[in-house]
Amino acid sequence: LNNKKGTGATSVPVPAFLNRFKEVTLMYQPTMPVPEALSGLKAAAKADPELKAQLLATREAKYPLTTFCKIATEKGFPMSPMDVIDYGEQEVAAMARSINGGGENHPSLNGADDTYELFMIELEELV
Repeated sequence: LNNKKGTGATSVPVPAFLNRFKEVTLMYQPTMPVPEALSGLKAAAKADPELKAQLLATREAKYPLTTFCKIATEKGFPMSPMDVIDYGEQEVAAMARSINGGGENHPSLNGADDTYELFMIELEELV
């Protein structure tokens, strides 16, 4: 493992069979809790229209969530795509457990696990 100076990230050697992918970088980046990161990022986007536009433009990226997390991390709100996905799934699971009789098929939970898209909707509505 090589620790890249000043990045806080540790790179991992890429196995030879993955060389067919052009840009494979396996990195461990310390993250912060997703709710805190999203809250801070939303406040930063409210204060900086350019950041808001950058974040909204991630919807058009080839890998929207990965691009979103990269920008968030660069702005001081480190999170990974898996953190965001896991957070959404955990939140929906908690809501489903709280619905009397079980709520895994409850219509109000449709789409509630898409933390990225829900954040984008909130970001669009920021004034």
